[in-house]
Amino acid sequence: MTGVSISGDGARVAGVAANALLVWNTLAGMPLERFTLGEPLRAATFTADNTTVIAADAKHVLNTV
Repeated sequence: MTGVSISGDGARVAGVAANALLVWNTLAGMPLERFTLGEPLRAATFTADNTTVIAADAKHVLNTV
């Protein structure tokens, strides 16, 4: 997992900044969603089917959105 992740189909990018997870539509160049979580985030990745993002926080807890 990295701080920025591209979905397998290339249609979305997820990134973490502080305690926020941001998901962008790469085709439209527009944000899709922003999730604010309780702890600072360190990494994000898409699941194999590109429907879920998993983000790891500073306490090594996995969060799914």
